[in-house]
Amino acid sequence: MCKESEASDNLKQQVAAFHAAYALYQHQQWDQAEAAFRQLHEQEPDTFLYSLYLERIASLRSQQLPPDWDETYRHTSK
Repeated sequence: MCKESEASDNLKQQVAAFHAAYALYQHQQWDQAEAAFRQLHEQEPDTFLYSLYLERIASLRSQQLPPDWDETYRHTSK
């Protein structure tokens, strides 16, 4: 965590890439979101957040989501 003014160009690019990937996720554009999160994960394999979204995409793409889906993910197992 840091102030935006103190962030490196690389960090700013990663944050922008995450926001773009998340927007694809929000719009249920699963293939594009998966590709974007995979690319982020390849660049930063220790960042759990990217793995988490890849798992969610794998689960959600097979579901029929309501038109008013609020991006909520419900865990169905522990």
